[in-house]
Amino acid sequence: MSKEGQRVEVAVFENLGDGSFAARVTYTVGGADLEYAMAIAAGDFNGDGVTDIAVTTMGEASPYPVAVNVLLSNCE
Repeated sequence: MSKEGQRVEVAVFENLGDGSFAARVTYTVGGADLEYAMAIAAGDFNGDGVTDIAVTTMGEASPYPVAVNVLLSNCE
């Protein structure tokens, strides 16, 4: 069953370094007809020395039933 127009949300919690986390920040990823996230990975994908996040999402509709979404950090 296709769920046209739905998106997958990814929540990120920043580590404050004192044993606690900042409030959740939510990012929307994916394209049309996505149902769920398949995998998530963290790494420096653009070589700027800051950790980024990659999320793969899965859906049923053509032409792009699988998507890789890269969330580049804008931290300094």
